[in-house]
Amino acid sequence: MLLCAAGRAEALGIPRERWVYPWASTQACHMVPVSARADLAACDGARLAGRAALAAGDFEDASQLDLVELYSCFPIAVELYAHELGLPPTRDLTLTGGMSFAGGPYNNYVLQATCRAAGLIREGRGRHALVSSVSGILTKQGFGLWGHTPTSQGFTFADVSAETARVQATREVAESYRGPAQVAGFTVVHDKLSRRALVLADTPDGWRALASSTDPAVAERMESQECCGAKILIDGEAFTLP
Repeated sequence: MLLCAAGRAEALGIPRERWVYPWASTQACHMVPVSARADLAACDGARLAGRAALAAGDFEDASQLDLVELYSCFPIAVELYAHELGLPPTRDLTLTGGMSFAGGPYNNYVLQATCRAAGLIREGRGRHALVSSVSGILTKQGFGLWGHTPTSQGFTFADVSAETARVQATREVAESYRGPAQVAGFTVVHDKLSRRALVLADTPDGWRALASSTDPAVAERMESQECCGAKILIDGEAFTLP
């Protein structure tokens, strides 16, 4: 895929049916660590940057998009972006098969997905395509919108970082906490010899705490049951699950 001005493409004699137009590039660069995000199941930056991209294409909602590629570094990235865009999980959310089939991490994959989108538009298999991107651990969010014809308003660039900062709810993270808490999010980390359960938990006074457990029974329970909302006891860096 060659990026150039329309005048250059015309001068080179590139047939117009092979032209694909960039409609919009939008981004949210307000970075909040995972541990400080009040709602781990929401992504304000993706919602606002997504809305800005859709507005640039005169779309009322994401259901009007012909082609969609959601950056697939983790399942949560796909699920959160789909949720914030209002896309049902029943529709096709990839043009490439996903990152595990077509590329590696750290945003090179966005270029590959964009090339795939351009190819499909050229083939007449879609009039427009939205390609998302992720930086870090969902710390930045971005979208590229492409079409087979130019838009009436021309190319749009929108940085919604300031707006994201105004609406992003956060929690202060305690460096050391002792007392009761409620699990906001959790995972189990495996190494060669053991498992370790990790939790982000909300304290009664509104703080966020990070703690872990090497108890095999805790890891087993967290791998087999939904533990968000569970009551735990934290003692510094460790926790117990009653």
